[in-house]
Amino acid sequence: MGGCSPVYTVRVNGFSKLDEPMKEKASIYVTVDPNSQNPIFDNEIKTKIEILLREQGYVPASDVGISEYQLAFQVGLNSQRVSGYTPLYHPFVSFNDGYWGDYHFGYTSYVPYVDTYYDHWLVLKVFAPAPDAAPQTEQVVWIGEAVAGTSVADLRGVVNYLLVAGFEYFGEDTGKQMMLKILPDDPRIIQITTVP
Repeated sequence: MGGCSPVYTVRVNGFSKLDEPMKEKASIYVTVDPNSQNPIFDNEIKTKIEILLREQGYVPASDVGISEYQLAFQVGLNSQRVSGYTPLYHPFVSFNDGYWGDYHFGYTSYVPYVDTYYDHWLVLKVFAPAPDAAPQTEQVVWIGEAVAGTSVADLRGVVNYLLVAGFEYFGEDTGKQMMLKILPDDPRIIQITTVP
């Protein structure tokens, strides 16, 4: 990437069972998977999610027992190898009476290549108490999915872009996949990148 800060195109989908938007200033508890293979990383993500919730006017709850909603998340990356052929141009220079002449492209050949691409993904799930159900029974009321494809396997760096894109339509049903360009100078990226 030549030392430049990346711009990521993130594909986002939002699915909602909510009849109306989530209540303004609702309390939301962000949960971390107790079986996580990297709880340190997951706690970093939890802190970033709580920052983004505050930015949208919600109140991160310190305990699930005092929250109106519960938010769970999963992140990961999948790799795929892509092969094909790329053109290789062969230039030549023509000479006129011993002097340099014109510079031309000569013939083109095609050489094989193999690249590895990574799909970085984030899933956010919001749970609410199920109506007319036993206590502690919850139902999923919103799911947000965000995916960014890159040639770099750096989930720790890309997760910031996934989070910002995922919160662009937080609580909404997008009705279709949305494409977002998230810039490195986005104030939300700057804010959550500084989280240790």
